[in-house]
Amino acid sequence: PRGAYTTARTVKGGTHIYQFDYHVRRMATSAASILDNMNPTREHDGDPSKKDGVYDLQITDEAWEREMALSCIRSTLDAFCSKYQIKDDSVKEGDGGKQEFRIVLLATWEKNEEGEQQRGQREEEEQNAFESVLYCHVGLLPQSSSASNNDQSTTQRKHITVLIHGHGRENALAKDSKWVIDRKELIQQPSSKGSSNSSPTSSKYEEIILLNDNGELLEGTQTNFYVVNDQSSSIITADEGILYGSVRDSVLRVCNSHDITVELRPPTLDDLQHASGVFITSTSRLVMPVHEVVLGDLLSFGATNGSSNNEDGGNNEDDGSASQSLPASYCYPNCRTTENIRKWVLEDVATHSTSIYPN
Repeated sequence: PRGAYTTARTVKGGTHIYQFDYHVRRMATSAASILDNMNPTREHDGDPSKKDGVYDLQITDEAWEREMALSCIRSTLDAFCSKYQIKDDSVKEGDGGKQEFRIVLLATWEKNEEGEQQRGQREEEEQNAFESVLYCHVGLLPQSSSASNNDQSTTQRKHITVLIHGHGRENALAKDSKWVIDRKELIQQPSSKGSSNSSPTSSKYEEIILLNDNGELLEGTQTNFYVVNDQSSSIITADEGILYGSVRDSVLRVCNSHDITVELRPPTLDDLQHASGVFITSTSRLVMPVHEVVLGDLLSFGATNGSSNNEDGGNNEDDGSASQSLPASYCYPNCRTTENIRKWVLEDVATHSTSIYPN
């Protein structure tokens, strides 16, 4: 169903929700944004008799979301652990081991049958024709996604590649369930270059990175995207036209604490050419270094705008020929700043979590 959703994760062996309050706040604001977009004139000059009940729901109330979400997560997680015999007792006791869970919450609205009956008796009851509903889905996170796992040997062995393809989401301010459908359609679209090597459906790509109309890099379909410069101890990440992820919130916080400069603007082709590293973030990946960025749709912008020589990274072609001979991709070795941010975020995770099972 259409609604506001958020994907959270557990930490500390399935006993705590990472950035719980952040997820609740985003879900409430997303719900309000979705309802506003469905009917931008819903206030109707303040005349309450013209209100449609679907636009005045508790899913836009952060306090309601918080109370319902924690109870919903707890009961769903208990049922999931019981059904699949996943250390149900140890999770409740705070000794969940290394297993973590992916938690998806969907705040939506459904017809209220009681409200429908009342409408026949009292027309003013129309605004009660819908009720707020919260759904929860629980799944296992792979062991490599453990927030307590400081060993990045798995990631380092795997060559992480992303493809630049397609345009940003219609309403980036809201985590709208409609995006799940839009995302699938976007991935099915062929690359502008028509190369089978840059097909978005290829399993070689960890993520698809989206562009704005100016050929600037916004975010991934499920991640936030960052370009890193070791020499200046800085990162670049978009601040508009994106959905603010919970791990992005951590990244900005730890960068501020450790004097890493953050440029809040969408990265460009020139930034990729001069970068020391690239990484993406999401609830399941936390901070994931990217080893290769396939330019894909960005090639059409690069051919028009040209490029400059990268004296430091050696990623570029000779001066004067870059616009005609852009490489298909840029590769990045291990990046010191990225690795530091990864470690700091792991520490931040431990201090920004909410217990699922109150004492």
